[in-house]
Amino acid sequence: MPSTESCMQFGTTGPTTTVRVDAPRPSPGARRVLRSLCRGCLAVLALGAPGSTAAGEEPLALPTLPGYQRASTFDLNNRGQVVGAAFAGEPGEPLLQAVLWRWRPWRPATVQPLPIPAEMENSEATAISRSGIPVGFSFLSSGSFRALVWQRGPGGDWDAVELEPPPGFTDALAAGVNSRGEIVGWAGNAGEVVGDDAVQRAVLWKRGRDGAYSVSELETPDGFQSRGAAINERGDVVGTAFRTEFEDGRRVLRSEILVWRRTLGRSGSCHRSPVVLTPLPGLPTNQDPAISLSGDVVATAAGTIGGVPTTRPLLWKWNRSKKHHWPKHSRQYGDPIELPVPEGFASASARDINAFGRVAGTVLVQEGATTLSTRGVVWSRRRDGGWTVEELDSPEGVAFVSTIRLNDLGWIAGRGTPPSAGESGALLWIPPRKPCMWKRP
Repeated sequence: MPSTESCMQFGTTGPTTTVRVDAPRPSPGARRVLRSLCRGCLAVLALGAPGSTAAGEEPLALPTLPGYQRASTFDLNNRGQVVGAAFAGEPGEPLLQAVLWRWRPWRPATVQPLPIPAEMENSEATAISRSGIPVGFSFLSSGSFRALVWQRGPGGDWDAVELEPPPGFTDALAAGVNSRGEIVGWAGNAGEVVGDDAVQRAVLWKRGRDGAYSVSELETPDGFQSRGAAINERGDVVGTAFRTEFEDGRRVLRSEILVWRRTLGRSGSCHRSPVVLTPLPGLPTNQDPAISLSGDVVATAAGTIGGVPTTRPLLWKWNRSKKHHWPKHSRQYGDPIELPVPEGFASASARDINAFGRVAGTVLVQEGATTLSTRGVVWSRRRDGGWTVEELDSPEGVAFVSTIRLNDLGWIAGRGTPPSAGESGALLWIPPRKPCMWKRP
């Protein structure tokens, strides 16, 4: 394993074109006002979304590519762009093909493939930024991975730019991106194992003014492997640190949620040492984290209780009063808040949180260790501090439905397995618009 220092960066190049426009930047105070106005506009647009998403609204079945039978969503933004992958294709087609959907209220949903490097065989688009930058990875059947970012070329077509791993690593995967072009993911070495775990490290790519990307390895707790999962607009990164342990002669995957807070200041290109979030007792595996604009984190705690596999949705609130020196403000992240599991369901998982603190996830109907069905849900905070859980409507005949991502307008991307006849399995829930208050009924 290479020894890396905090915030060591390595330059890479890619076929990108940038245009620099010299314009005066607004002052920090003006930027804060603009951000507040933008969030206020989003709040007005999303007024009816969380409470009415499930109210008899069938999810929209997104189309798959010609020659493919199925598709799966992985992320969406506020522009109506959804990314994922098409699979189960005809002979001669890639096993997995990265795709981009576009949905607009006045047009049917469209789908297009995203290109991959000539030497690779398959690809997935795992995330898309608020500004419309898709990222993902491509891979060979032998198991070699390459992290990718897709950029618009001079003709308006998408070009795939390969993101190099840090020196000493052979593979890389991109998992999250923000509007600044900061990309988070992980790097590893094919076939290299430490203890019982493959070597993996959370990494961060940044795009310079010349269009080239530099990569830095994020600090990982001793004895653990790590993965970067998501990054917010501020530049805070959330991920996991994991290792295999043995308890009572059994192999147990211990996984912790990490948050790398971005440093402040003009030269703040590095990230602080990771904050390890307090886990839920009895459930050692914490996975699938997501982070909001304000720094709140959701994830899923998994384990075995009474011999039955169990998952619980967790929320860690970012303490915004850390500047005070009172004892109750001594921790930036407190103990996890366990979101309620609706009656009739045995387990639940949290997958995403938006700018307004609403959480999207999945609930499970179980009989012992067997999962009979799953449903998508949304948690919303009540004024009294409690939580409201609303079940999303599912396509007819689909037993297994799960949510993946939630945007600020209340749109939810998910998937259904098995799909209805003639449908791909890629789903999009769009809340109905409320009538204008100045219009007569």
